[in-house]
Amino acid sequence: MSLLLPQPPSLFLQPALPSSPSSNPSPRNPKISSIHFPTPKPFPSTHQTSLHRTNSQSVGQFNLQQDWLHLLQASIELKDLSLGLSIHAFLIKYARVLDTFHGNNLINMYSKFCIVESAHQVFDEMPIRNTISWTSLINGYSSIHDFDNMFRTLRKMHESGEKFNERTCSCILHSVEGDLGIGEQVHALATKIGVENNVAVGTSLSSMYASNGRIEDMEYLFREMVEIDIRCLNSLNLDYKKNKNWVKVILTFIYLLETGLQPNEHTFTNTISACDGSISINKGRQIHGLAIKCGAL
Repeated sequence: MSLLLPQPPSLFLQPALPSSPSSNPSPRNPKISSIHFPTPKPFPSTHQTSLHRTNSQSVGQFNLQQDWLHLLQASIELKDLSLGLSIHAFLIKYARVLDTFHGNNLINMYSKFCIVESAHQVFDEMPIRNTISWTSLINGYSSIHDFDNMFRTLRKMHESGEKFNERTCSCILHSVEGDLGIGEQVHALATKIGVENNVAVGTSLSSMYASNGRIEDMEYLFREMVEIDIRCLNSLNLDYKKNKNWVKVILTFIYLLETGLQPNEHTFTNTISACDGSISINKGRQIHGLAIKCGAL
């Protein structure tokens, strides 16, 4: 099926139309009122990411290697498919050969818009593909819950000799979180290729098991991780919150502070919202105070 695209380069002639626990054992009956929170390090000030950049080129000159990527990313952020289609049309006319880098970004764009048929067409037209190409297409099918084509693509990836990696497993797990059967198949794959204890894969697997009520499996995977970061602990905190295990939400928060990791706004949002009615007002105020001190509020 041919891909319907606007006449290039219409984008540059007129504005685009707007688009419609830790390894430490937990006490059996911890007394929350007796818990003392460690003081975290000061939270570094944050700055909004500027969308403006210095352009040394003359005004109106379009750099094929740089500017198109900014515009393609803008189409995703603005949910403006017409902008993405115009960029694709421009590349077809001026790039002539769709190399791996350009193709991967187009596959990602179409996958974000859930137009996986077009993503697959771009994939088929690429002369050279890499792991990112396969993973982006797999992610596209998983995002629309087309698991038959997702596993078919995964099998073809294996047959082509391209190796799976942690990103491949993580993107699948992210979309099949509520499907225990498929999640266990991906877990077996992650174990086979040796990425089960990777932070990203381990966190995704933990969330998958937590979403299906398998808390013991979630905690086991957490303990087996070779490295722990703030995203991992925030995910664990959120999983306990989803399962209404309020005590472990607080204990995970305390463990995070004791590790020396810097809490962020997600840490405090999960913890404070889970504390309603489960701890004393004084302890709630302590957490609120820490959030202010860290600059998260």
